Amino acid sequence: MASHTLCDLDSVQIVANKWLQDVRQYQDNVDTLFKHGTINAALANIGASTPTTLVVTENTAVNASTDLTSYPNISWLFLGSGKLTPAVGVTLTMYSPDTIIASPTQHVLDGSNGTIVFAKPGTASARWMGAQADGSTNDRTTLMLVLSAVTHGSAVYFPPTSAYYKILSTLDCPLRTNLRLYGAGRGSLIKNDTANLGVFSITAGSDGLEIDHLKLQGTGALSTLGRGLIYFNPDATATAIQYPHIHHCYFAAASTSGISGNFITDGTFVHNVFDNDGSAYGEHGLYFGPSGGSSARNIISENTFINTASGTSGAICIAGSQSDHTISQNVIVGWRDGLLINDNSTGSLSGATFTGNRISGQSRDNVSFFQSDTVSPATGCTLAGNRLSGAGRTGIRADWVTECTFTGNRITGAAETGVRTNKMTNCDWVGNSIRDNDADSDGTTGDDSAGIRLNQDNTDNSFVNNTLNVSNVSNFQKYGLSMGSSGNTGNIFQGNRMKSNRTADYDVPAGTILSDMARMPMLATADLPSAASAMDQYAIIDDAGAGNRNLILYAGGQRFRIDGGANV
Repeated sequence: MASHTLCDLDSVQIVANKWLQDVRQYQDNVDTLFKHGTINAALANIGASTPTTLVVTENTAVNASTDLTSYPNISWLFLGSGKLTPAVGVTLTMYSPDTIIASPTQHVLDGSNGTIVFAKPGTASARWMGAQADGSTNDRTTLMLVLSAVTHGSAVYFPPTSAYYKILSTLDCPLRTNLRLYGAGRGSLIKNDTANLGVFSITAGSDGLEIDHLKLQGTGALSTLGRGLIYFNPDATATAIQYPHIHHCYFAAASTSGISGNFITDGTFVHNVFDNDGSAYGEHGLYFGPSGGSSARNIISENTFINTASGTSGAICIAGSQSDHTISQNVIVGWRDGLLINDNSTGSLSGATFTGNRISGQSRDNVSFFQSDTVSPATGCTLAGNRLSGAGRTGIRADWVTECTFTGNRITGAAETGVRTNKMTNCDWVGNSIRDNDADSDGTTGDDSAGIRLNQDNTDNSFVNNTLNVSNVSNFQKYGLSMGSSGNTGNIFQGNRMKSNRTADYDVPAGTILSDMARMPMLATADLPSAASAMDQYAIIDDAGAGNRNLILYAGGQRFRIDGGANV
């Protein structure tokens, strides 16, 4: 391989000669030092065939009135203060970042006057164009030069620093596919020192984006909604961002969401930490909005969401018409709501799965389906195997859901009810443990002191093999099950354990049939529902006469009675 140096001063020759002497110990085909004088001459003399290393030992101007292109056979080795500086109006096209041999902290390319771009993908350092990462210099301009220089399929590495990369406005990433932005962990900190702004803004169509091993931080107090430290498709363009992969990042979201965005599909968001950094609360940890198009099939897994202040925030918020997300194995501590699902004019969530999450200490609800009652219900979602504890109000609050399944969840220690529902239809509650809610034992009604509260307009739901009781009958929830008096019809209760609770096992309107594992319900004759209105159930009449009990069976819209005597 030939080796040449670009120099204008004879004193620089000494440095280059010493380097050549060192290299010759290991490589016999290093050419003697040759002074080209300018990049123009170097490119012309070397040509596009001979593998060559050009040694740049001082700031070398691109003295040309026309654009220049480096050949793939040329590698650039930067020593000392070596740097390439295109003139005003000149574009220097380097073949690939991988043809540059330099420390990741060196300033080797100066695009402040002319333009530097890479023709092919490779890995560039975020500091090659002059970012200082000293916590005082505004690095946005030099970072944008690097982000604009790389092409599709490239990577940009943010070397760690004892301070941070300071920016005063958002880094607006140009449209690139399969771009990776990465660092060395929390030591690679990018901080926006302008209040209530994010760090990265991602253009619609930036498919295959990967961001990892970075710490991103905002400043200020929450005042402007909808921003994120990573903000996908902020213009709500009707073009999806597909296959993003955000992992092993630390979001110190003091004034914004950690991640926020519109129209995101088939993404993975895993092994991240969302933390308000002990200061003002963030808007949300992760927020998927509905603008531009419906986000779908994203995986949010094994993240940690921490917020020591509640504000108006949700750790994970999903708004509007979206579908088929998987939210699993996350740890959520603090925030106002752990999982916040709400509809808007575009519709509501469908087909999502929430499994194995540990959600605790919310100031309001561990899980909240916050629906408007005017657009559409959350549909076909599954909540399975979640651990929900210590909510300031309710473990699960569902307003208008349909065809959802709640199974194997453990709901404990809510300040009011474990579960509270309105306008829920055709949902299945199976094998949940809902115990010791109304944690401070100050609830006075079934609405604020029950395992499950069916408040109003809940129809055709089934509750099977759930445990709704307390560990100490002197404390916690008054009732295992409580029902309001309006619109709760066609619900089936079978095999639920409701013995015992602080006041009574259940608080339900007259005529409600509950098939309990411990015993059949005892009803007065006057309270028996009509055959046409009852689901398939059974009950015992407790006023059939002295010492007698009559068994009532409801099946297929008919009512059957079996008379029994004192010894039956």
